[in-house]
Amino acid sequence: MAADPGAPCLDVSPLSPAERHQALHEWNDTGDVPAPEGFVELFARQVARRPAAAAVAGEGGPLSYAELDAAAEQLALRLRALGVPFGGR
Repeated sequence: MAADPGAPCLDVSPLSPAERHQALHEWNDTGDVPAPEGFVELFARQVARRPAAAAVAGEGGPLSYAELDAAAEQLALRLRALGVPFGGR
């Protein structure tokens, strides 16, 4: 800034070129990051991992992940039978 007091602040970097490279390329190297999973995949993994654990609770009491999965599957089958198109499993 001392060398060019009229330069816009955005044009002045507080980092040296080596520090900038380190911050952007070395510290920020995430490698191969897997694609994010959707809700359906995350839920299916939780059903497999902890089927008896409580997934939701309401006036009728809690439902386990396995029970909620079975109820969702029954609902999906019913909706398909009624002709409702969707991209579920």
